[in-house]
Amino acid sequence: MPILEPSTMPNQDEVNSSIGSAETAWLGRLITRVEGSVDKLADRIQGLEKAIDQDMKDMREGFRREVAEVDNRVARLETRLAQLDVTNKIIASLGAAALVGLVAIAITRVFNPPSPVPVPTTEQRK
Repeated sequence: MPILEPSTMPNQDEVNSSIGSAETAWLGRLITRVEGSVDKLADRIQGLEKAIDQDMKDMREGFRREVAEVDNRVARLETRLAQLDVTNKIIASLGAAALVGLVAIAITRVFNPPSPVPVPTTEQRK
């Protein structure tokens, strides 16, 4: 709504009983309009503040959910890493035991060659 100047104000042709009553009435209407506009702006600002507060709460809650999800993933990965570490140690132990066994077999064959096993002849079998 455009703000009307006193000279362009409607109902200018009214008979005034006092000097300046038209200007006073115009100023009163102007003040009422300004107060209404200020009230509307205050309501809009209050609504925006509430919306911002709600958005901030939603963002915080979303962030907390994401952090909890990441924590859960990290915990699962740490558990899996511990399992793989145990598996690795078991495999290394089995490999070491197999190596020791093979070395023991090799040493006995190198230093104690197998004695020839006598093959029974047909005469001995009878």
